[in-house]
Amino acid sequence: MEKELKKAKFRLMTLADEGLFYRFASQTRNDLSAHTRFAFLSIYMPFVNVYIRETEHFLLIVLFDTVHKRLACLPPLGDWANYSLKRPLESYRSVFRALKADFVMIDVGEWMLPALQAAGLDTAHIQHDAEERDCVFMARDYALSLMREQTKQEIEKNSASHALRWLDYSDERKEMFLQAIKAVFDTRLKKLDAERLYAQLLDLLAPLDIRLSMLVSENNVLGLLAYRLIDSQMEILMHYAAARPKGVEAVMRQRICESMGAEARKIFIAGAYYDKSLVAGKQAELRSQQLFNYVIHG
Repeated sequence: MEKELKKAKFRLMTLADEGLFYRFASQTRNDLSAHTRFAFLSIYMPFVNVYIRETEHFLLIVLFDTVHKRLACLPPLGDWANYSLKRPLESYRSVFRALKADFVMIDVGEWMLPALQAAGLDTAHIQHDAEERDCVFMARDYALSLMREQTKQEIEKNSASHALRWLDYSDERKEMFLQAIKAVFDTRLKKLDAERLYAQLLDLLAPLDIRLSMLVSENNVLGLLAYRLIDSQMEILMHYAAARPKGVEAVMRQRICESMGAEARKIFIAGAYYDKSLVAGKQAELRSQQLFNYVIHG
């Protein structure tokens, strides 16, 4: 596989490619899946090989899931409005043909479908993923949700009765954070080597300026939050809120509002963990968009 990808001018993505990645992402001029973002892809690279190829107008991304042995590509990053997608799509198809794999494009947004179909995927099978793979929130909705009386009461009650406090990650607290993350995510990760994933996350905190914090009450872990700020956007890479006591989700929203700053316009959540289930868009009092749960086969 490596040989064929190299022939097609693809190479493994590295941390040094972040500037290149966001240069093309900014040209896309519309929202991208939270799963398509550089930090998310980097965190999962122990299990997903991320290959990139820079062309004149687009950055192409091919993923190989080393656990399930599956190949997929992401929507090209670049100026969709002014340049044709036909050549990048043909480049993708040639890779899949060379590797004798079925063409699969994941994390496709609803806004992308007409352009992709017009560029040659009109006969492809478009599958709507029932799971909420990721979500986009308007930052103002988070702020407004805190103004509602019920939310304010939940925050005040939790603060008064549970002695809640936030702890920021530090080298001295590494083992404490590892144990908390393990307690929440071990059962969720199933076939993945969880220890490698946790190590990758912690290794990337400094280089990618990811902030990691934990909500605790006495000795109980009630919340975990890992995020980074990119221009006017907030990318949430880990988001856990305990189901009890009631209102922990509101306390989490308060923390997010305090962290995102005045410049943030949108919040992208790559997945949240709440009472043993994903709730990427199912948070009380918040409007959200799940526009990226399409998979194209063809």
